[in-house]
Amino acid sequence: MKFEKSSKEELKGAAKFLKFFAMTLAIIGGVSMVSSAVFAGVSARAFNTTAQSFTSGTLSLTETNQATAGTTNGFSSSFAVTNVAPGDIVNRYFTLTNGGNLAAASMTAQIADTGTISNTVTAASATGGTVTYTYSPVDSSDYLKVGEIVTITGLSTAAFNLSAVAVASATSTQFTLTNAATGTAVTGATATATVQDRLISDATNGLQFTLSNCSVEWSNTGTCPTATVTAASGSGSVVTYTAANTYVAGDQVTVTGLSGSVAITAISGSGTVVTYSTANTIGLSAGQSITISGATTAGYNGAKTILAVNAGVSFTVTNATTGATSTATGTYTSAFNLSNLTVATASSTQFTVNNTTTDRAVSAAAGTSTPIINGVTIMASTAGTTVQSTAQTLTAASLNLAPGGVNHIKVNMTLPAGSEVVTNGVWPTGTVQGQTALLTLSFIEQLRTNTTTNG
Repeated sequence: MKFEKSSKEELKGAAKFLKFFAMTLAIIGGVSMVSSAVFAGVSARAFNTTAQSFTSGTLSLTETNQATAGTTNGFSSSFAVTNVAPGDIVNRYFTLTNGGNLAAASMTAQIADTGTISNTVTAASATGGTVTYTYSPVDSSDYLKVGEIVTITGLSTAAFNLSAVAVASATSTQFTLTNAATGTAVTGATATATVQDRLISDATNGLQFTLSNCSVEWSNTGTCPTATVTAASGSGSVVTYTAANTYVAGDQVTVTGLSGSVAITAISGSGTVVTYSTANTIGLSAGQSITISGATTAGYNGAKTILAVNAGVSFTVTNATTGATSTATGTYTSAFNLSNLTVATASSTQFTVNNTTTDRAVSAAAGTSTPIINGVTIMASTAGTTVQSTAQTLTAASLNLAPGGVNHIKVNMTLPAGSEVVTNGVWPTGTVQGQTALLTLSFIEQLRTNTTTNG
């Protein structure tokens, strides 16, 4: 969607609705769980609930499945995630690309259980404003709960087919509804009593979600993979790193562990100053730490602090050592170790960043390029929340998606050990086994409203 500054009209108000987008994602792949069946879904939608000023720009979000070789993690149109029990963790991965130049800012989240379960009704009768149903729960140890919302369909006496009515009483074989329905008693039926799923988080922790934004695709183990940098060089405003990598333009990385190497051709000591001769002083500066090795006089070796640099000739350190002139090697931390870099270009063997850092080229290195991970922890708004079809707003932590970049997102869901997954009633023992639930996590993005007056 594109927002442009009006040249002839005055756009008034701070909450004018612009446009919205919707993406439906369903969870697939890589799980670690124990006992029940949960179908989980993730959807993303956007609308402007809070006005944000802008003058021009575009917001274009595209979701794709994560596609790291050798994994099945990611999303597809549908996938049943099985064997969920309290204390289990679900990890899912997808890629969200912001092809525009406006950030998708302050995305908040909601969680809902929109699944249903159907129980077989075999008989029904009514008297004095109460309708009594004989039924077979899906699981004999789990029966309907007072207050559960139930819909009855398929009975030959149409008046007993009721929609969205609260259960007044229940046992493992019968339940009642308070309703004035009357009609001929039904026996030998094969009708259906449908109720909503319920997911009840534990009383202390709530249903926990963590959203992590990784700048490269997640690995099989659910970690954000790093790349080994074997060389680095700078030219003008571009720094080039040699590394086998999976980066794309717009990814963010930090490079560490690179060392510059200085060839020292002669060493001499005079008083408290030692002079190291070298034809190349690029990358050296006063106050910098450097480690000398290979000098025949032991005192010339070790960690030193540069006192001064004579460009293209030598550098000095404060040290009282004197001894034989010899060659040596100086090692220092390369200036190409940079933080929070945005990848400008990338291939499978190299990536570049726009940066004016000057230093000598690094070769035969063993540095590390670490992708930036932005983690956001969210959970159900209240511990002990019963999550049903009405979405529960998660805490206010947000996920920001940078413009022009690719965001590889990991959704981590933890069901606390004391929670319950209930599909058609309460487990009397408090243990959770469950049947089938449909969990939906929605991301909500607040769009901008043009409040500028022109012309």
